[in-house]
Amino acid sequence: MKWNCFELENKLIQSKQAFEASEDNNRNAVFKLKKLHTEIGELHQEIKKLNIQKEELNGETGDMETCLQEKKAELQVVMDYLRNTKEQQLSAKNSTLKQLDEELKGQSDHEKVEKSAEYPEIDGRSGIRRVWITGHIQNPGSRL
Repeated sequence: MKWNCFELENKLIQSKQAFEASEDNNRNAVFKLKKLHTEIGELHQEIKKLNIQKEELNGETGDMETCLQEKKAELQVVMDYLRNTKEQQLSAKNSTLKQLDEELKGQSDHEKVEKSAEYPEIDGRSGIRRVWITGHIQNPGSRL
């Protein structure tokens, strides 16, 4: 029986050691579990902060897009105004050029008529006058 007691005592010591090892393992597991819970809580807080930042950025992006659309509309108004102004200036210049061209053409036609349609007449004052088809009478040496 002594042998049995010795064996039992060894088994008891082994069981105590196993229990202590198991208890250490449990303490380590509990410590690790608490540490994981803390890390999970910190990660949740970080996720909340990131979601808030994301919402702020989305709001800023929306504001920027709105501002960009407003600026684009303003720019379109300015471009339309400039285009219309330039078209009006161009139209006025074209009209002026046409008018000047017509005046030059009229002057040129008038000079052609003047050169080709001179009829000498004798004046009672012993001078020659030129009579143009246009009906103008001019003494020699005077200009239109």
